[in-house]
Amino acid sequence: MAFGLTFEIPIATMLLITSGITSKRALMEKRPFIIIFCFVVGMFLTPPDIIL
Repeated sequence: MAFGLTFEIPIATMLLITSGITSKRALMEKRPFIIIFCFVVGMFLTPPDIIL
C-alpha cells in the first residue's frame, strides 16, 4: 500500500497544479516541510528491527 501511494504522489501533484488548487511557487516554498513530513510518514510505515 505504501509503495502504491508513493507512485501516485506525482500524479496527484500534477492534478493539483493543473486544476489551480496550488501553484508551483507554493510547493517550492513548502518543500522543506514536505520532505520532513515524508520522512516522518516513512518512519511510521516501516517495520521495526527484529534485533535491537
